[in-house]
Amino acid sequence: MVTGNSAAYLRGLPVKLRPELDIAVPKKCNPILVPHVRTFRMTDTANTTKEGLRVHHLGGILHVIARQEPVENLVAVLDALMGPWRRPAELTRTQLNQLVAAGPKVFGWSKLKQAGALARENVASPQETRLRLALVRAGLPEPVVAYPVWIERFRAHIHPDLAYPFAKVAIEYEGRHHFELTEQVLKDTDRYYELGRLGWTVIRVTALHELGDVVLKVRECLET
Repeated sequence: MVTGNSAAYLRGLPVKLRPELDIAVPKKCNPILVPHVRTFRMTDTANTTKEGLRVHHLGGILHVIARQEPVENLVAVLDALMGPWRRPAELTRTQLNQLVAAGPKVFGWSKLKQAGALARENVASPQETRLRLALVRAGLPEPVVAYPVWIERFRAHIHPDLAYPFAKVAIEYEGRHHFELTEQVLKDTDRYYELGRLGWTVIRVTALHELGDVVLKVRECLET
């Protein structure tokens, strides 16, 4: 069955596709000696079918990619599973903890456990994950994901991507669609105006920004 990086890519998770096809086989089987195929001999071979392929179950996939990916990439994958990135959330925090705990305590498990502790629910994109981790790595407090701010004019809450409520600092990661002449631009303009009226500082971040520069801006705002 397909597993690891290959299966994660098929599921639409935020991983870069590797050149090898990752295949899981039962522990008693020999490795598949075919070019560009990497075999993982597993005791846990539960699987599902996707696009006509047998695909390792989610827990198995996570425990394999924990052997392949650095912690930051793993956190992005786990955030995507618990957040609205390109799909409804697949896992709750409790379900994620259960998947991690149920896996074999082999190479990669401690890394997956570490990533699980750093993962958060309601994260909207892998870029937000990397920005949040960069802020924490720089020694700043961890920002709150999707913090609710009540806007009386909207009669609803809005949820900045990342926020420091104690300092009224909101951080918004903006992809291309935030700069096209669509209703999204109007929504953003209204959101930022209302946040400003409530005394919030909004830091807008794009793919063109260096994370170090963003960290500096956030630090300056928190220290003001």
